[in-house]
Amino acid sequence: MAGRTKTTQADEEDDARPALQNLGLASGTIAIAVYATTMLGEAGIEFPISEVCRKMSRISYALEDGRFGIGSDDGWLVLMLVLVLLGARSMLASWVWLPLASHVGALGKKMEIQGWQFSYYACTIPWGLQLYCDSPYFLNHAPILTDFPVLALAGAFKLYFLMQLAFWIQMLAVTWTEPWEKDFPQMMVHHVLAIGMCAISYAIGHVRGGHIIFVILDPADALLPLAKMLRYSGLETLCDGAFALFAVVWIITRHGLYLHYLYFLYTQGLDIMSERAGPRSAEVVSWFLVVLGLLQCLLLFWLYHLLVAVKAAICGGSASEMEITTDVVDDRADRHARKKRE
Repeated sequence: MAGRTKTTQADEEDDARPALQNLGLASGTIAIAVYATTMLGEAGIEFPISEVCRKMSRISYALEDGRFGIGSDDGWLVLMLVLVLLGARSMLASWVWLPLASHVGALGKKMEIQGWQFSYYACTIPWGLQLYCDSPYFLNHAPILTDFPVLALAGAFKLYFLMQLAFWIQMLAVTWTEPWEKDFPQMMVHHVLAIGMCAISYAIGHVRGGHIIFVILDPADALLPLAKMLRYSGLETLCDGAFALFAVVWIITRHGLYLHYLYFLYTQGLDIMSERAGPRSAEVVSWFLVVLGLLQCLLLFWLYHLLVAVKAAICGGSASEMEITTDVVDDRADRHARKKRE
């Protein structure tokens, strides 16, 4: 912990972000080396690490029916996906978001952070929605319990789920290694809870429930970066509209649909899941609900600040003046209060 400080103005003006770019370059290089080693192994040229590289480069536990099982070797693929995401983030920063920030006169650091999250969700939200629409539990929670635990997954579904887990591990690593923002504690707690939800639901065979949670929570996570990028670009009217849509979607999904699913699990799913998961796994199922409950508490904390900021925006004017942290509006109300005192 020694030597870590919160972000200063000088940090904010460091648009080049060499630490992230170096991390992304190293990660991408390792990922390419792993894949190349796998290809050489397929050609008969083996190395001591060839078996590990194969596990990192493909979906493990193939079954005869074309689906895939669940096991500890999936951790190698998650590691590979983390490296790929870090490399992709660095590439997009250098080729897209930093040049865009320079073009519109925005801080490169802020534009890159929001651009990366928006880019990720622009890919995974349609992917997740397609899987949901094609699933037996589309608009019907019952199959989640009748088929629990689900231990055989389609390849696309398994890759999607592990990608989500890898994304939050990547976010945890970047949040920790970069200069700490003032919302650092909340964000670290959020990332740990997200990783815990992914890992536990995957381990106990509750991937369908984890999938539904992704479908519920992800849209707001895409709209907030969009609103912030519009603000950085000086598009105030579009920023106002995007922020208003974000606020509505946040409340409906995170405090409506999410709580409804949590209530469904608590009232109908806990006993069934505990019984089918076995004696040792029953406690894990209970902890899974605890993690979901803690996540909701954190979301309620952010909701309070969101509502305060919305009120301040209504009283004070445009949403384009708001400073928004990674997941919630943070200090529009403070600015409005300072204006009143002045």
